[in-house]
Amino acid sequence: MAEQIDGVNSRIRLLLTDELDVITQFRTLLKSEQESLIAGNTVALSDITASKSAHLDRINVLSSQQLKLIAGLGFKADKSGMAEWANQCPPELRQLWESILDITLDIKSTNLV
Repeated sequence: MAEQIDGVNSRIRLLLTDELDVITQFRTLLKSEQESLIAGNTVALSDITASKSAHLDRINVLSSQQLKLIAGLGFKADKSGMAEWANQCPPELRQLWESILDITLDIKSTNLV
């Protein structure tokens, strides 16, 4: 069982690392979008919208894969299951997950401004 958990955690580590990269890029896109809106740069906005969509699709795929993996370990395949898994996983993985949550919160607060 420990080998199975280690294998799943290794795959989740890769997914979380990818998600952190993509979500960081997404946050940068949102900041560029705000700048383009202020400048009235409609050409840039069109490109940014397409890129945002691709990033969101990638984030959804990565999240779905993570949830399937944690479900295989007996956790719920949802946000609460991911939180429960994060409370029991190795510190390195918990830090990755918390970084993703922090950036997500930053994105949400930026979109409210």
